[in-house]
Amino acid sequence: MVKLELFERELNNTIGGRKIMAELAGNMDEVLHLINRNREVMVVWQRNKGPQFFADILASGFEPKAVVVKQIGDVSLAALIRRMAAALQENGSAGLKKLIDNYFLTIINEVQTSDNLYQVFLKLRENG
Repeated sequence: MVKLELFERELNNTIGGRKIMAELAGNMDEVLHLINRNREVMVVWQRNKGPQFFADILASGFEPKAVVVKQIGDVSLAALIRRMAAALQENGSAGLKKLIDNYFLTIINEVQTSDNLYQVFLKLRENG
């Protein structure tokens, strides 16, 4: 399994990635707390196959030919993201709500136009 540090290092290699890392750093503890301790967020995460999607995304690493699963059973990755965004905004801090507002459309677009993390990071590199 690929370690999260590899993703952090890759993000820190670009200006856009560093901006994302700076914004994520201030909110990751809150997101993890909500996923693990807030009943509403926890239920959305579990029922919408969050752990399975997350594991598949991490396992794909930076392999150019990897294909991230976009559907597990009757749940799409886009549906998980939409539902989690709503649950996190409903239960999170003002800062987390703003972060989701700022990146939601970008994330949904990446889910629909990229097959894997390699493609996402390639776009980041190309854009600075």
